[in-house]
Parts: sequence; C-alpha cells; structure tokens
Amino acid sequence: MIWLAVLGILVNGAAVFRLRKGGESLNEQVITWHLLEDVLGWVAVLIGSILMYYFDLPWIDPALSIGITVFILYGVVGRLWKAGKVILQATPEGIDCARILRDLLATSGVEDAHHLHVWTLDGEYHLASVHLVVEGSRSLQELQQLKQIVKERLHDHGIEHATLELETARERESHGELEV
Repeated sequence: MIWLAVLGILVNGAAVFRLRKGGESLNEQVITWHLLEDVLGWVAVLIGSILMYYFDLPWIDPALSIGITVFILYGVVGRLWKAGKVILQATPEGIDCARILRDLLATSGVEDAHHLHVWTLDGEYHLASVHLVVEGSRSLQELQQLKQIVKERLHDHGIEHATLELETARERESHGELEV
C-alpha cells in the first residue's frame, strides 16, 4: 500500500501542477479541486499504511476517511455555490452594474440605458445585454460607431460579449416602457 500511495501522490500531484498553469475558469477550478482531493486521499492512504505497518491502530483508516470526507464536502459546497450562480445567471463578482450604467450614460449619443443584465459562462467569460436609448436622427454608420464605443466601454469592465438593443426615446414612449 505504501508504494501504491506514493505512486498515486506523484501521478495526481503532477496532474495538479500541470493544470494549475491554465486559467481560473470554474471548470478548471473544479477539476483542480478534484485532483487535490485525490492527492489528499493518497496522502491519507500513505499515512495510514505507514502507521498501521508500525503500530496496531485499526481506527486510523476510518478516521482518515472521515477527515477526507469533511475536506471534500467543504470544497463541494463552495464550488456548488459558484456553479449555482453561473446557472442562475447571477451578476459575476467584481462587476458593478451601477458603475457600468454610469459609464454608458456618459457616452456621447446615449440618452438613457436600462435593462442591463450581466452574467458569466464560466466565471471568466462575462456577457451583457442592455437597452440603449439613442438620438433618433442618427445614420446607420453613426449607430455602428456608437455600438463599437459602447462595446469597448463594456470590455473595460470585463465584459467579453454584449448584445445591445438600440431604441429612440419616441420608440420607448410608444411602447409604454418609460421608466422614472
């Protein structure tokens, strides 16, 4: 058992070090955590087998198993919470929607911004959708330039992809969406 545990520690430890060179997406975090749990399991097997080889301690194996289980549960709850926020399309940590709206409203040609929704696909790649009220007498080329400026501002906030809906004040009023 001792040599098998050493082999398990080396193989899983190498996998952890190799994977840690990647990004910090939720998927990579979960895989890294799983591999760390495997390493911990092999360390427990190593400790347990050494102790049981030299001492009569039949309780050491269940005690180490319970310890590993508590450690794994701790990690699972944290990762499950993060995954749930992704699934529910919650605003990612570090994204300040009020600040984003202020920046969009400070953009020349944007009269109002509303219905901002920011979410993430994996904890790293953030997306947004927003309705922008623009001046009604703009050409298509001016609107395309405005969209590019808005997307650059959103990118400055860590948003990689944005869906923009452009509307005029008159159009917004005619649909009864005028908000106070």
